[in-house]
Formats: sequence, C-alpha cells, structure tokens
Amino acid sequence: MHGAGHFQAIVIPIAFGVAGVVAPMVIGRISDKVFTACRIPACVLSLAVLVAVLALFTPLTAASNAWIMVGVLAVIGLSIYGADAMISCVSAVDFGTSKHAGAASGIINGCGSVGAILGGLLPGYLGTSTLFYGFAVAAFVAMLLLIPHWNRMPAAD
Repeated sequence: MHGAGHFQAIVIPIAFGVAGVVAPMVIGRISDKVFTACRIPACVLSLAVLVAVLALFTPLTAASNAWIMVGVLAVIGLSIYGADAMISCVSAVDFGTSKHAGAASGIINGCGSVGAILGGLLPGYLGTSTLFYGFAVAAFVAMLLLIPHWNRMPAAD
C-alpha cells in the first residue's frame, strides 16, 4: 500500500493471521450445522470466496485505504485457512480411513509445504497482479476439483 507508515505496515497484515485462527472454527461450524458434517461443500464455498477476493485484490488495494486492506486480508485469511484446515485435517482423516489417515495427512501437508516454498519464491519473480491472479486461478482449479465430490461423505469403518 503506497504511503503506508511503519505502523500500518506492521498492523494491517495481522488481519490475515487473526482470521486464520478463527477460520477453522467458522468453517467447521458451517460444515457441521449447514451441511450436516459434509466437508466438501464448505471447502468449495470457502474457495469460491477466496477466488473472488484474490481476483479483486489489485483493484481493491488500489484505493490505498487501510480498512479496505484489513478487510481484504481478513477475508483471504478466513477463506484460505478455512479450506486448508478442512482439507488438510478433517477430510484427510474422514476420507483416509483409519488405516491410511496418517499417510493422507502427510501427503496433503507435503503438498502444502511445496506451496509454502513457492509462496516464498514467486513474489520476487512476479508482479503483484500476476501473483494474485495466479493464486486465484490455483484456488479456482482446486474448487473445480472438489465440486464433483460435493455430496461425498466418509465411508463408515
């Protein structure tokens, strides 16, 4: 954000982390109460929100308004950590069965580690718009991959 002071540069990104702490509780509640413990719809909706806010990131941040930035980062944190928690934790256990839940969790978290590595490298090579539009495309692809499993429930052991 152009013209932001040191204090704003430190405080504004906190919205992302705070929303990330709240996200698993919110999406878990939505999954349990709205979708009767069906995990995929909550993930798909969370990813849909993420795609929208990432696609709007550049125009929204062009306003150079601190409150808009806080809101944008909070929605990104809420939607990305919500889907991540549901996919990497709960769904891995639900769909990995009791025999393979550990392996499923390990594979999912290993893929997340690759994403973290790229997340540290890509911003240095890509411009902000390209980066966030690329993230939006990746979230959209993830959403499309989950849609066919909308009504899928874990098998009973």
